[in-house]
Amino acid sequence: MSLPTDRVEIEGLFQNLSRAHIDHDADAIIEAYAPNAVIYDLAPPLGRRGMDRDSVMAWLASWEGPIHIDSRDVKLVVDCDLAFVSGLFRMRGSQGGEDQDMWYRATMCLRKISGRWRIVCDHASVPFYMDGSYRAAVDLKPCGTRRDDSGQPITRKRGNGSAFERASVALQIPAQHAFSYVFGLSHRERHDRQRGVGVSARRKLTAVREKEVRYIV
Repeated sequence: MSLPTDRVEIEGLFQNLSRAHIDHDADAIIEAYAPNAVIYDLAPPLGRRGMDRDSVMAWLASWEGPIHIDSRDVKLVVDCDLAFVSGLFRMRGSQGGEDQDMWYRATMCLRKISGRWRIVCDHASVPFYMDGSYRAAVDLKPCGTRRDDSGQPITRKRGNGSAFERASVALQIPAQHAFSYVFGLSHRERHDRQRGVGVSARRKLTAVREKEVRYIV
């Protein structure tokens, strides 16, 4: 099988796995794994072999409604009959009458067995706070991710152009130069002299920076 076809099959496996969580389909979840797969799951114990159908069904039954599994920053590497997947995953739904929404990281190894890709090792985890409490850090979110209650990314309105575009207009200098000022890059005075930007222009930019820099972080 060619590499592109392998990638399509592996991507299809994870799409089916995501759908199986939404549908509470224990058999479809188990089908994605090799019978003796190494499982380092979020739940105890530290590790186990294979996916037990009764345990999967009991876990699915603890959720009311669909379990949504989203992902980002996913990397897939395929080499002959082995493949590795790593990424950040988001699990959300309702469990025990409460809304659940958490991010975790996972790394999975897949092997082509009898012509079919199966997960042979699944390692999922969350960091813990090393302040002596050893609390699981289930409140973490990927950098740059801001979402509303429906799970949709929040896009912050910026008005007419970015901060450095508006600074460019205010200073009457190229946008790439204004970019340097907005972010307060080093050697500003030397750049000023090279570009002929005087004190009055810099004062204008200070006002722009104080108002706008919060919109671009």
